Amino acid sequence: LLSRPPQLASCILDIIAIFVEEAREAANIVDLIADLVTLSVAGCMGAQINHEIKTDANGIKEHPVVIGIPVAQGGPTPAAEEMAR
Repeated sequence: LLSRPPQLASCILDIIAIFVEEAREAANIVDLIADLVTLSVAGCMGAQINHEIKTDANGIKEHPVVIGIPVAQGGPTPAAEEMAR
């Protein structure tokens, strides 16, 4: 999500640069900034995955599991009874 706004701005400036020659340099600069943002996000994702792999390799394999508690027990819910009518 973080890399989308720079990529969008780069795309718009590239389209403008087709028609306005003076905008080509700005389009190239914004394109480089967008690439830097995208690659830094990808690098952070890779580092997170590497950390998780190392953590699991060290024997820590417990992942918290959220257990849902049923609202109605012992029979169909009132909404299900109304739908059956």
